[in-house]
Amino acid sequence: MLDANENVSPEEQLPISAFDLDKDARESAMEEGRQARERLKAYTVAKTGVLEEKSALIREYCWDPVIVKPISIEVW
Repeated sequence: MLDANENVSPEEQLPISAFDLDKDARESAMEEGRQARERLKAYTVAKTGVLEEKSALIREYCWDPVIVKPISIEVW
């Protein structure tokens, strides 16, 4: 049927969605995909927050104390 649809003029062609035989299963799979994407997004946002906190702690306790403040050196 798809081949016959492709062989007719563009005005007479039906959209591909007209040939979808299992619309419920496709919609169900798309909803599952959306939910999986939202779970992954929530996990990624949470993980990023934790990593930013750890980065701030490392910077505070390891990097900031290393910075040498400028001082004046007097020659005798």
